Amino acid sequence: MGGFVELLQSIDTWYSKRSVKQKKKAPQKRLPGLAACGPIKNENPFCPKGSYSDDYGDYISLRSKGKCCTQGDKGGYLCIEKVTEGTLGKKKNPLVSDGKYFWSTEWDSSKKGYILYKTDKDSKQIASFFLGKKQVHDLAWDGKHLWATVSENLNSEKIYKISTQGQILDSITFKSSTILHGNRGVAWDGNSLWTTQGHTIYNIDLKGNIITSFLSPSSESHNLSWDGKYFWNLDWGEAHGKSPRFYQLSKEGKVINRFYTPTRLSPDGIFYDDKHFWHSDTARTFKLSLTK
Repeated sequence: MGGFVELLQSIDTWYSKRSVKQKKKAPQKRLPGLAACGPIKNENPFCPKGSYSDDYGDYISLRSKGKCCTQGDKGGYLCIEKVTEGTLGKKKNPLVSDGKYFWSTEWDSSKKGYILYKTDKDSKQIASFFLGKKQVHDLAWDGKHLWATVSENLNSEKIYKISTQGQILDSITFKSSTILHGNRGVAWDGNSLWTTQGHTIYNIDLKGNIITSFLSPSSESHNLSWDGKYFWNLDWGEAHGKSPRFYQLSKEGKVINRFYTPTRLSPDGIFYDDKHFWHSDTARTFKLSLTK
């Protein structure tokens, strides 16, 4: 009996050693490009160096593309092409381009008001204009003029038409019956204005009349941009405990896709310049590309 037990033990030992050898020989499968782009101490070659603890937490280093990207809920990737410290206007947002220059706003504590900045794509300041005590939430470009959603006070929400010389040419007073947070995002689709209020995105005429509207899937619709086919809506509300996201939406409000923003640090501002997406937070500007 003892010999039989010893035989079983020796067989078991042989199988165990064989199994270990096979495990050692078996190569580990590593999915290409799924290395996370960590926040600050970043050793992945395609991830930009972060500055804050929440940077790039939802992005991955895609070796196949040589970029740091986030995957959309319905496929495709939104990839970081460049990170510029300080927005291309100053160190504030929102941000928009007229095709040649960038425009952004910043609160000036010495003047106790907002400054509209015009810069080139290398961050060189071209001009600046004082807008007064109007808090600017978002900017849009219609081909000739800037449009800005502003708050003059708690009871006054307007959309201003601004010349490239910083002059306020006209204003639209728009306040829906279900307003929660006032006008936030603004976009020009080539023919008319769109603005966000709370959970709703409105298409309005130049007198403030509603043409159409749809409910946004985001918890708090903020900045808005039009890429020629779809809207891009920044869901800032999810920043409260969750990662903020960009929603890609049709004109009817259908969700085409959804992507994480690069950072949770007060994301604010998104626009499309026919080639790339540009996004800003309170400290940086991100140049992004959409790829399959």
